[in-house]
Amino acid sequence: MNQTAVNKIVVSWDPGHDGGHLDEYIVGYRQNGSYSWTFISVAGNQTRASLNIMIGEKLFFFQVKAKNKYGISAARGELPFQGAKI
Repeated sequence: MNQTAVNKIVVSWDPGHDGGHLDEYIVGYRQNGSYSWTFISVAGNQTRASLNIMIGEKLFFFQVKAKNKYGISAARGELPFQGAKI
């Protein structure tokens, strides 16, 4: 992850592949202390997403799931990211 501005972060990931057709990724994020996730869809041929969120110096958690015609994968966990003063 890379914070490019006080209100922008770029999340990237390595694709997993189990032999099935991937339709899209679902990127989720939440601020520390909140249990409410926000999700965005990303095309299956992409492995990065630019998120316009007011991250500032706050702690956020991110996760990525894959989606195809059979359903949505489980996230591999939550990855923390501490924002910085830019």
